[in-house]
Amino acid sequence: LLSEEDLKRALSEQKYSKKRLGEILIGKQLLTERQLAEVLSRQLRIPLISLARYRPMGEALRLVPENVARRLELVPLAILDNNRLMVAMADPLDVLAIDEVRILTGMDVEVGIATPTEIFRDLDKFYQVQGSLDDAMVEVVESSGSTVDLDREGRGASADDAPVVKLVNSILEQAVREAASDIHIEPFEKVTRVRYRVDGSLFERAPPVAENRRHSTPYSRGSASPR
Repeated sequence: LLSEEDLKRALSEQKYSKKRLGEILIGKQLLTERQLAEVLSRQLRIPLISLARYRPMGEALRLVPENVARRLELVPLAILDNNRLMVAMADPLDVLAIDEVRILTGMDVEVGIATPTEIFRDLDKFYQVQGSLDDAMVEVVESSGSTVDLDREGRGASADDAPVVKLVNSILEQAVREAASDIHIEPFEKVTRVRYRVDGSLFERAPPVAENRRHSTPYSRGSASPR
């Protein structure tokens, strides 16, 4: 795939440019993003992650602000046992980025590799979704003061701008985007968990509720089908 002469030229260019070697090789069309990821995965013995098969946990996304994730070119995927955060990175050799996430979250960082195209596609998709759910939940909380009566809110809302209506719409719109067969909404003491069933598996999208006194469950009736 890559001749010795091509590699020498790329290394020579790297010396006077600020680009990473992989970026140079891809720019010269000597390797594809996927091929580079596969090579790094084998050499570094870290998992190669196909982000098309992963749906990040809501809790993981909230640990790393979107602007930080974009700057470091990574997607927070999951919170693991023993205080570990799983992330997919375009450059798993970027130890400064890994350290920044570790300090920011207070968690150990488990790294997998994904292509930059996959990473930015996921950042565009999932942070936008999580943000809309969070905003909708906050609006419900602030408008309710304590608890929300879905039936009362529904009767009083003459348009789609009622907070509860907007929250439910956000959840249903995400279900359609995910091609989900079911929505599972589970209230806990301080948070409400929202999970979608896709291809038989449940994936979490959890809007936060910061305080128990604000905890509302207007839609906590087990599961509902968007179809």
